[in-house]
Amino acid sequence: MPVLFDSKTIAARDNFPLWQEFIASAFFGMKAEPIGVDPFVAQVELSNVSGIDIATARFPAQRLYRSKAEIAHIAQDAYCVALVESGLSQGTHGGVSFTARPGDLVIIDVSKPFDLSVLGEGTKLSVIQIDKQQLAQRLGEPRLVPVTASTGSGAEALLASYIGGLAQSAATLPAASAGRAASIACDLFAIAFSQRATADLGAESVHDARLAAALTFIARNITDVWLDAKRVACHLGISPRSVYGLFERSGLSLAETILSQRLEACRAALIDPTYARRTIADLALDLGFNDLSRFNRHYRARYGETPRETRTRMSGCERST
Repeated sequence: MPVLFDSKTIAARDNFPLWQEFIASAFFGMKAEPIGVDPFVAQVELSNVSGIDIATARFPAQRLYRSKAEIAHIAQDAYCVALVESGLSQGTHGGVSFTARPGDLVIIDVSKPFDLSVLGEGTKLSVIQIDKQQLAQRLGEPRLVPVTASTGSGAEALLASYIGGLAQSAATLPAASAGRAASIACDLFAIAFSQRATADLGAESVHDARLAAALTFIARNITDVWLDAKRVACHLGISPRSVYGLFERSGLSLAETILSQRLEACRAALIDPTYARRTIADLALDLGFNDLSRFNRHYRARYGETPRETRTRMSGCERST
């Protein structure tokens, strides 16, 4: 995602003043106060997918708050949904006290007062901001949207997984898929925080979100030689049979998906000078191939050359430049 703020590119004395002016105030619509942090190290990356802002943010201990004065200047009436990936925070929102821990969702209504103290060494968040107009028809008669939600199971777990995956892929998401990705995020929010039955909001969004979560899990665990339907199912909280069903509907089986991602990872390693001293066998084994003849056969079928030919060709390109 495009970098909106990176303290590493700013003089140390200007870090917090610029953070306060351009990120806390202009982007988050809040005031910021430091809590004895030196140096101030923070980064925010931002993308927009079909009207939904998606960001990843890393920032140190500080106080962030929004009073009626700040709320009066906010143009968009929205929910900001943050997946806490690391760090501990405590605060109040709309008169409700809360503690946010890794794995929690924090749901902020930007029209209500908000006061957050980021503790310890700071926090890392994946955030989406959804305009309430995009949710109006889906929510119907919403139950009281909580300030925090556990993501251990259910629709909240699916929403959290989707937010994390969307934050990772937003910058490379094809334009043709942006509308569908935004629609899924809105559907999952409504499923989690509406009294309307899940089925009424469309099973397709649940299917697509689970498939996206499965693909993200596979990508993160591609080096695990024992990666299979049972492990994916355990992560998603569904049965192995349901995992197979997810991939059958996508047109590519689970086994084919794992194989494809492993081959892509191996090819990327073979053309990366960083791994030039590693043997091809070591790279293949590290990326989950425990049968080298099978690896070579599938690699050649996919790319029209052997792994050694790929490495030799890329080495020749480097020497010619």
